[in-house]
Amino acid sequence: MDLKNSIRSIKDFPKKGVYYRDLNPIYLNPEAFKEVINKLLAFAKSKSPNKIVSIESSGFIIGSVLAKELGIGFAPIRKYGKLPFEVLRAHFPSDFRDTTLEIQLGAVKKNEKVIICDDLIATGGTAKVAAEMVEELGAKIVGIAAIAELDYLKGRELLKQHELFTLIKFKKQNEI
Repeated sequence: MDLKNSIRSIKDFPKKGVYYRDLNPIYLNPEAFKEVINKLLAFAKSKSPNKIVSIESSGFIIGSVLAKELGIGFAPIRKYGKLPFEVLRAHFPSDFRDTTLEIQLGAVKKNEKVIICDDLIATGGTAKVAAEMVEELGAKIVGIAAIAELDYLKGRELLKQHELFTLIKFKKQNEI
């Protein structure tokens, strides 16, 4: 199955000059979604993680399924103010707005092996901040996994200290 052709590219969203990569057609197609999960699951199994950590909100779609299939815990990284209890917080500029992310203290434990899971890697900033938060809590990142990667934004370079596994690469911004 050609998963790349399952992604809808929307020109000039959320602002002029941007091609938004809509992964919803993959989630709506049971065969495409199963293929995505199976490929990401194979990567995850090879790393023997203790926990999957996913970034709000699209990362939850695949991260929670991977955690369930692996029989391990799932920890969400959420936007500011969405998590009860004590949290570790990180504020950073992202592609379209400043963002504050939070993870509950104790969501990952010292020396746990963690895979960070998201739907798409663009500049790599969000995944980098997520990895830094997980490491600050004492866990070890054994991989970062995503369905798609916008190669032209060079997010892989920002994440070079971690193994990044993606299924689909867009080499140019206007690639359809």
